[in-house]
Amino acid sequence: MSLLRAAEHAVLRDPWPDAPRLAFADAVAATDPDRAAYIRAQLAVLGAERAGKKPKAGDVSASNKAYRGNWSRWTGGLDAVLPDSPPKLAFGRGFVEQVSATAAWLLDHAPDVFARAPVLDLRVTELEGHEEAFFDAPWLSRIRALWLAENALGDAGARRIAASPFLERIRLLDLAFNGIGEDGLDALATSKTLPSLRVVLLRGNRVPDPNYETDQQEALSWGPIATDASAAFLKRYPGCPWIGHYAGDAVPRPGALHDAAGGRLP
Repeated sequence: MSLLRAAEHAVLRDPWPDAPRLAFADAVAATDPDRAAYIRAQLAVLGAERAGKKPKAGDVSASNKAYRGNWSRWTGGLDAVLPDSPPKLAFGRGFVEQVSATAAWLLDHAPDVFARAPVLDLRVTELEGHEEAFFDAPWLSRIRALWLAENALGDAGARRIAASPFLERIRLLDLAFNGIGEDGLDALATSKTLPSLRVVLLRGNRVPDPNYETDQQEALSWGPIATDASAAFLKRYPGCPWIGHYAGDAVPRPGALHDAAGGRLP
């Protein structure tokens, strides 16, 4: 096996750490300097975000410059197999880290997706009717973020998420506009199977989003309405690690989140 192939294999085998990506950048530098520059620039940008700093303009510019005109060569062929055109994917740390697709398609093609790219984040649509199979899929154990907005999950779906044995590495859950009420919120807050969860997006549900000091759903039409949802939630679940970690639309990238001990996560 060539050095380059071995380096790519290492990234696919364990998509979480940075070191294999830097090793891949070193291995590909001679044959594809744009790819090497892209990986290093993206890692530098994310490193600044992890440290709570603004990324350097030069790193952002280098990342954008390398990406333009090259990205389709770096997808591992995912752009050809994803069902939508143009394909719905996003890069992180130099590789495809996020894929958007229907639940049915993912249930049929997940192994192929993970063989082609170190995907850590999924944006899932048309989940209704597939909840049991989806949340019981063992490959979810490799996923870092699930974007599940507008999937009609309701409290039953929230309880299924809270009980899934395969979401122990999930850092971020987007559950916006899913009809979730108090029962679903309670299930998420008391779950023993979501130890890594740090951000839950709950705008537009039947309960006020406890991450906000105002009811954002009402604010869209009538102006901000004060709520005690955040204080009430923390009183009920003191120390909950996924409350109050964003404001407005400033949602942190999954790769910039921290673990319970304050350590940085991939």
